[in-house]
Amino acid sequence: MIKKTPLLVVLAALLHGIPAGAADSAPATATPAALKTGPCFGEPDNTKTLVEIDAEDRPHRESYNRDDYRKLLTELSNPRYEVLPLRDFDQHADSTTDKVVVALRHDIDSHPLRALRMAELEKELGIRSTFFILHSANYYGTVKDGVMIRNGAVDKLAKQLNDMGFEIGIHRDLFNMMWKHQFEPRAFMNEEVAYYKTLGIPVVGSAAHGDQTTISRKLNEKWIYSDFGKTGAYVLEGKAYPYGEFPRKDFGVAYDAYLLKTNAYISDIQRKSPEEMASTLAKLPPGSRVQILIHPEHWQ
Repeated sequence: MIKKTPLLVVLAALLHGIPAGAADSAPATATPAALKTGPCFGEPDNTKTLVEIDAEDRPHRESYNRDDYRKLLTELSNPRYEVLPLRDFDQHADSTTDKVVVALRHDIDSHPLRALRMAELEKELGIRSTFFILHSANYYGTVKDGVMIRNGAVDKLAKQLNDMGFEIGIHRDLFNMMWKHQFEPRAFMNEEVAYYKTLGIPVVGSAAHGDQTTISRKLNEKWIYSDFGKTGAYVLEGKAYPYGEFPRKDFGVAYDAYLLKTNAYISDIQRKSPEEMASTLAKLPPGSRVQILIHPEHWQ
C-alpha cells in the first residue's frame, strides 16, 4: 500500500521548496491533496480506430517530412553506428566499443499514426528504437469516473510496435495526473506498467514530458523522481502536491531517459536540419554515446 505524505513533511517542503510563481502563495496550513491510489485504470474503449484518433489530434505544424527522416536514418545505417533502444543502451553503459552508440528515442506527444510510419521505415532499414507513449495525451484515453479509460487502438499500436522489435516506454506527465485527476504518481505509474504487462509488453523505462503548464509553474517533470535531487510541494487551490520524495524504482521502472550516460544529445526541437543532425553524428569519435530525441508530430 502506498503511504500518504504526512502533513508535517508537506509543510516542511513548502517552507523550503515551494517554487516561485506558484498559483497560490504558500499558506502556513496547506492541506495535503487526497490522491487516489487505485484502481487507476478501467477497461479500454475500442470504439475508435487509430486513424480516427490520429485525425482528431491537435493540429501541428510539421518541420520535417518522410524524406528528411530517411536521410537521418541513412546516416544511422552506417556501420560506424550501433543504434539501440534505450533499455539496451542503458544496460551497456559501461561496455567499450569502437562504434558510436546511439539511443534513438521517440516521444509521442501527439499523432501516434506518424509514430507507426516512422517505425515501419526504421524496421525497413534494420534500426531499433524506443517509443514513449504519453498518458496525458488526447490520443491516449479519457479519465471517466476516476479511472483512466485507454483507447484500445493505442493498446493495439503498442503491441504492434513491440511485436516489430521496438521498445515501449512511458512518457510521464505525473504532475498533470496529480493536478487534473488526483492520481497518486507511484500508484498510477505502477498500475500503468502492470497494464502493459497484461498486453505482453515489458516496460522498464520512462522519459519526462515537457508540459507547458508544468513549465509555467516553474516546475520540471523530472523532479517527480528523487533521483533528480529536487524535493518540494506545489500548492494549488489550497492543496499541496509533493514531489521528489521517491526514486524511479518505486515507480516500477529501471531507467529514466534523462539519467542515461551520454556525451552528446540531438533533438528535433533544436530545429536542426537532417543534414545538420547527420553532420553532428558524423563528427563524433568512436566510443561516443549519443541520445537522439524525435517527436513524430514534427514529421509529416
